[in-house]
Amino acid sequence: MDYFDPDGDVTLEVGQELKAHYSVSSKVLGLASPVFKAMFSPQFREGSELAAGIRKPIPLPDDDPDSMAIICGILHHKTDGIPAHPSLETIGDVAVLCDKYKMCEATRGWTQAWLSKYSHIFNSPEFRPDMLTVLWITSALDDAENFTSISRAFIVSYRNNAKLEKDSPGFDLLHNSVIPKLIETAKEIKEETLAKFSRALGPVFSYISWTSLPEKLTECAYHRRAVDSPSSEPINSEEQP
Repeated sequence: MDYFDPDGDVTLEVGQELKAHYSVSSKVLGLASPVFKAMFSPQFREGSELAAGIRKPIPLPDDDPDSMAIICGILHHKTDGIPAHPSLETIGDVAVLCDKYKMCEATRGWTQAWLSKYSHIFNSPEFRPDMLTVLWITSALDDAENFTSISRAFIVSYRNNAKLEKDSPGFDLLHNSVIPKLIETAKEIKEETLAKFSRALGPVFSYISWTSLPEKLTECAYHRRAVDSPSSEPINSEEQP
């Protein structure tokens, strides 16, 4: 048993094969999550048992124990076991639960601090497959600021032959909604940019062509005279007085 709240009135039983048990506060969870708040209301079995003083473990078999431990630590201010620089995979696992239990706002400070460690992805001038991972993480976390930043990076760096990792978490969700829109936007921006360059540089190229025309005509005339001249002596390009 891990005691995130030594006086907790609820025990969460997380996972399937290797179940973890967390002692937590129903009040804390209810404040952070409307899903838990509803679960602990009298309309649900968990809430009615809680009101009757019956403490049975609440099974959460589909949830990742480590990710739930991180979230419980954040909510109960037990930060010793919270990683300072978690991997994108770990952040993704936490994002899944934050989205499921609607706890994105309650964990926002931590998740944004974690993502700030990956600024090289947000600022990359070249397309990176892990942009897709950050894209769906920020979408799941309802993080509008970082979602906008990574979307912009995706659009600017995307190439038509860029490889999208279909086994990335959340790919199926984004593939049918967000990704096609971003790719379409990227293509539209590139086409518009090329058109603007063409319009802007068109007069410059025309000027260069016209200014170089007399020189080219003179050169052609000189070689024509050299071919037609019966003299074996080379003809100077400048006429003698």
